[in-house]
Amino acid sequence: MESTEPDATAKAVPATDPEPAEKPAETLSQEEEKVSKRELKRRRKEAEWKQKKEQLKKAKDKEKINKSKQKRARHAFAAADGATKEVVDEETGQIVEKKVNRKERKELWKQMIKTCMKVVIDCDFAECMSDKELNSLSKQIMYCHSENKKAIKPVNLILTGCGDISFQGRLNQHSAYNWGIDIYPKKKESGENQDEESKEEAKGESHSCYSQLFDKTKLVYLTADSPNTLESFDDDKIYIIGGIVDRNRHKNICFNKATKHEIGHAKFPIMENVNIGDYSTVLTVNQVMSIILAVKKYDNDWKKALEETLPKRKTQKIKGKKAKESMKQKEEK
Repeated sequence: MESTEPDATAKAVPATDPEPAEKPAETLSQEEEKVSKRELKRRRKEAEWKQKKEQLKKAKDKEKINKSKQKRARHAFAAADGATKEVVDEETGQIVEKKVNRKERKELWKQMIKTCMKVVIDCDFAECMSDKELNSLSKQIMYCHSENKKAIKPVNLILTGCGDISFQGRLNQHSAYNWGIDIYPKKKESGENQDEESKEEAKGESHSCYSQLFDKTKLVYLTADSPNTLESFDDDKIYIIGGIVDRNRHKNICFNKATKHEIGHAKFPIMENVNIGDYSTVLTVNQVMSIILAVKKYDNDWKKALEETLPKRKTQKIKGKKAKESMKQKEEK
């Protein structure tokens, strides 16, 4: 019979250690929190910095694209009107095309803006301003010219009422007389004698210069005090910006001047499109110019233009129809 007893010679199988029980998820998360709290903070800051860096990069790329678009727009007229010119080669006698140089491109730009909508800056307010304010005005005019040259749809910028000798000197500091725009009255040469009679003549010319240059029926004075609201720009009209920096001391000065000279006047539809709260609708000269160029760019889309150009501290949100309703309620009250 076979023995049922275990074989003494058989090797004993070593007992294996039991597998350790898995720790609860709560315990793991607590340990991870204890170990990597500082690390998580560091990673969060790093992620925030990467996000910010990405946003800055996108903004920079967008600005670069906009600059390139503006550059192409500035010289689009050169391509349209002939970025090249035909010249006769001296050696072969054949007609060849040659690129226009910078000076010739500048002349082409001068010719092009003559066909654009006219915008006049009325600078006949020198007596109402201090030296500091005159300096500020000359800088604002410089910004206007600079932005106009970069604009996709530029305007024909004209300065009138520049009869004040000190203001002419400030314009000359910014090389305004070399910009290729019309400035009235013409600057007196330094060698000419400025007697009392010539000063009075220049002063009289500056007071009504734009009314002498253009048809009064086409003039529209842009002033925030006007009861008329401008809906769109007409290329056949001539729009006047009051060239004055007075910190709002002289109330209704531009509106009264337009009324006195029997000139049309209008204001921008700011309240109808943008909620500016308690801020004033009175704008600086260069802000008015920026709005004009933006409205031309966006084909009379006032909402888009005002949102882009108005100072951010003034704009809260685009209101649309709600703005009109609130304005009607105010008028009824």
